[in-house]
Amino acid sequence: MNQRLAVGLCNPGLYSATGLGVEAVWEALRIGKKSTVPNEFMFGPWSEIPEVFAVPDPDASTLGIHRKALRTTVKQTRLAMYGAQLSLKGISDVGRPEWGAYLGLPMVLSPLLPQCDTPDLGEVAQDPEKIAELYLRDIPPFFALTDSNNTVAGHIAILFGLTGPTSVYSPFSDAGMQALIEGALAVAEGDCETALVGAVSPSISPWLALQYDDLEWNGAIPGEAAAFFSVGQSSDVVLTGYSRGFATSQNRPEVLAETLRNALRMAELSVEDVGWILADSPWTDEVAHAQHAAISGVFNDQAPVFSAEQAIGVTGPAQPLVHVLLARHGLLRGLRLFPANGNGDDAVAEESLSNNQAVVVLSCGVQGQVCAVVLEKVAR
Repeated sequence: MNQRLAVGLCNPGLYSATGLGVEAVWEALRIGKKSTVPNEFMFGPWSEIPEVFAVPDPDASTLGIHRKALRTTVKQTRLAMYGAQLSLKGISDVGRPEWGAYLGLPMVLSPLLPQCDTPDLGEVAQDPEKIAELYLRDIPPFFALTDSNNTVAGHIAILFGLTGPTSVYSPFSDAGMQALIEGALAVAEGDCETALVGAVSPSISPWLALQYDDLEWNGAIPGEAAAFFSVGQSSDVVLTGYSRGFATSQNRPEVLAETLRNALRMAELSVEDVGWILADSPWTDEVAHAQHAAISGVFNDQAPVFSAEQAIGVTGPAQPLVHVLLARHGLLRGLRLFPANGNGDDAVAEESLSNNQAVVVLSCGVQGQVCAVVLEKVAR
């Protein structure tokens, strides 16, 4: 689909280190609050991070699920179910066949344990019992990608009676945006009337370093979050354009720039129509530099660039959807956040966002997948 869209975003549900709701993230960013906990989760170079943006694990009573059903799930599965619950709680018409579900989930790999060099881990931990504690903290039976993805999709569909089309995307930050784009297209093309869209971060555990360290991790502080909302035909904030691409390390800035231009072209907007840009929080310096170059080349400082990283950490697939919820919140209130100065500190300022200005949200998967969406407030 190449024509301008008008798919609404509503029913936000967000759980992050700042607490519940997008308002908590906005306020934490505005006042510079950091809700971190001591890093007791990781080893190797990652153990040098003093604090991380971890969240309390939702329990069975919070989720409304029997504890036996959670025994073979991982924390990120439970976070996803909680995010869906926060979004759909109190909606009376959930469960019709017209409801679909589109989810962005991180990757979980069961073959990692046999590949671990346990003597090296012993040197790091200096205590065999500590290694056992790390492995047992978040590694229940049947720990695997299929378990995580199928359990999340299945439990959410059963809990809320979502019998429409369902798709799951994995594993990097683009997964949440892929879910949003596909959910919006499903609504626009009549595959479903409404779709639940959501994404969750990887859980902060010993496995995180094993999965991401070989991708040239840049020292960014990991965080945990679940971001969910529904897309449908009616809302005060709509998605009007999108674009996707795939880049290599050689052409990443060019592909990112073209993706941004294509999203604006679909939304029938120009660079001057954009009042706020929410950029991804990449795991690697190479991706971060490419994203900066692309945004600078396309927008030439026409709009402030911002990220929620300083309040929630880097949350993988959830990050762009947290930004989508921040964009929606800002559009509804006529406000935007931006770095207060260029000194490299965390000072944030809040200022007005015009009703006729759009917001662009960007995601940059570490292996080359890039997505951009354009959000606008509906003129009444």
